[in-house]
Amino acid sequence: EDEAEGVEMNMIHLPSRGEKENVEEKEIMDGDDNIHVLKAWRNYINETEEILKDVVLEELHLSCNLDTFYNNFIADDAAHSIPSFQKDNIGDYDIEVTSWQKTENEDGNEIKYRKSGATSDKIRTVTFTHPLSHTMGPSSAKTKKVHRFQRFGSHGSCLEIRTNCYGIPAADCFYLEERWLFESKNTSSSNDNGDEEKEGGITMRCKLQIYYVKSTMFRGFIDKNTKAECKSWCEEYGKMLQKSLQSEAEPTSSAPSPSTTEQHLHNIQGVEKKYTLCGINISKEVLLSIILVLMLASTLLVGFCLFLHSKVKTLE
Repeated sequence: EDEAEGVEMNMIHLPSRGEKENVEEKEIMDGDDNIHVLKAWRNYINETEEILKDVVLEELHLSCNLDTFYNNFIADDAAHSIPSFQKDNIGDYDIEVTSWQKTENEDGNEIKYRKSGATSDKIRTVTFTHPLSHTMGPSSAKTKKVHRFQRFGSHGSCLEIRTNCYGIPAADCFYLEERWLFESKNTSSSNDNGDEEKEGGITMRCKLQIYYVKSTMFRGFIDKNTKAECKSWCEEYGKMLQKSLQSEAEPTSSAPSPSTTEQHLHNIQGVEKKYTLCGINISKEVLLSIILVLMLASTLLVGFCLFLHSKVKTLE
């Protein structure tokens, strides 16, 4: 039952050739398209398919290259970073993130790193508090994620995530490993007419595996809820990626065209003015109808009061 026995995460630092210390994702070896890097990338994909069984995100196409993806979503100063997504979309708080650092196999490291053949290899740590919506148990969980980002030249890249939770039942019995695969699709092919077609962008796939280091009676509950939450998380993250890339790809104009301006004015003129009554938005016609009904009701009430007054006088 102990699935974690003998399992080590596939993590190692492979030094680049003659690069500067402050270079970020440009850490690519000379001749990165050689057969060795391609073979390392294929081996990495095959290994991922073999050891991580659960798919949480099917193939998602992104209209950008590997460099753009890293700069916009992975780098320390990324405009749409994962920690910002956690805060704005997931609701995580108390988030602390370390800067990306080259992997080092120092004594005492929590995770052992081994050679993968990547041309760039770096790690960072993200700690945060994650809100829980379960009917029973704690309302939040302290969480630690170790991110490892590897680049395989122009062929692809991968983000490995190891997650440990604290302060929840059986938290010391398991950990979660995810791998997000980003594969370049800058290839050419021929269609039925013999014309050359080019496929650009990258594809993203996410897989995970839950490893148990101790036996626990909550295993079924952990499996079900963890897989469902990771699937929902990745689907929302994929939507954010596509929306961000689409907004950046849309051209911006300094002034609207005459036709656009005319249409905007037409829309404004055609908008019916709304009034608020007791917190309810109503139209002008409805408001006038209500006023008329109230006036009629007031008239009838006054008439009824006069009638009663006259009856009382008569009885006296």
